[in-house]
Amino acid sequence: MEKKEFTLPPLYTLVDLLLLFIIGAFSVGFYTFRRGLDDSNSRVLVAVVQSGDRVVARLELLRDTTITVDGAMGGLTVAVDRGILSFKNSRCPLKICEKSGGISRDGSVLVCAPNRVMARIEGIGAKSGGGIDALSR
Repeated sequence: MEKKEFTLPPLYTLVDLLLLFIIGAFSVGFYTFRRGLDDSNSRVLVAVVQSGDRVVARLELLRDTTITVDGAMGGLTVAVDRGILSFKNSRCPLKICEKSGGISRDGSVLVCAPNRVMARIEGIGAKSGGGIDALSR
């Protein structure tokens, strides 16, 4: 009786490798396409800080800045550090605005409700108003 030697099949066949290449190329293409839709990289981002109904300051996110804003409950520090805007030293009791972290993207909003202070990020530049807001199917 002749013994048959056991061999493992090849790990990847040519079809498997071709399928992996197609999926990888599609993923890279989709990522590049989505980056092209996001025009916030070509725009200057400005944080608009409001206390109550009035605009108190406009801060560029490119420049590290710290200001104090008078709110309904007292002073609140608005800080821009490395392109991220955050609230610090709030007089509100729960300090949710501080714990929620910072914002850095166009359209983001940070609010201290008890203090009636709000900061929103707006993109200003050549492409403003012409981008895609959302995609759905």
